[in-house]
Amino acid sequence: MTQEEREELFAALHERMEAERETYREKLLHQTPAQILENADRYVMYGELMNAIDRFVEEEELDDAEVRALADLDYPLDAAYWIFVDTDCDLSDSLRDCFLELVEQEAEE
Repeated sequence: MTQEEREELFAALHERMEAERETYREKLLHQTPAQILENADRYVMYGELMNAIDRFVEEEELDDAEVRALADLDYPLDAAYWIFVDTDCDLSDSLRDCFLELVEQEAEE
């Protein structure tokens, strides 16, 4: 795959992910306030997943076959989201570490 083909494929993938995220946003806006609060984290994670995929591609950490595999998914954000949900990775641990770092920095001052 040429660099130009790779960039075009990624641009198309990014456009589809934007549309997928916007579709989810529109779905949220038609829910009750309680439902929106319950499901808003998924919308936020879609944005984080887009950022992660952007970095992978921009830093060329994904090879051509991997970029194609992502582009072939009907709903790449949703697929990645459910893998994230099913992992043992705990976002709260990362947030806790951030607060611990903040506390340590502030305690030193």
